[in-house]
Amino acid sequence: MIINTNKIFSLTEANQNFSRVSKYVMECGTALIFKNNEPILIVSQVKDNAIIDLTDTEKFSIISSRVFNRCRDVFVELAQRGD
Repeated sequence: MIINTNKIFSLTEANQNFSRVSKYVMECGTALIFKNNEPILIVSQVKDNAIIDLTDTEKFSIISSRVFNRCRDVFVELAQRGD
């Protein structure tokens, strides 16, 4: 995944200066909020509808990917045991 570093704001910065993040989103479309060097939020204009217009299959794919990534070790262990 390629991330434009200009779109990244720390959670602290977003909390202390949300108007700056909002202005950036209004000009560029989206911003990423990071906490402890990991992305935790996407701030997006509603008119983009990128998240709202997802199909059920796309939503399921996103959710299942998140679950797999969070529980990868468990899935690997189960696969090795053959359960």
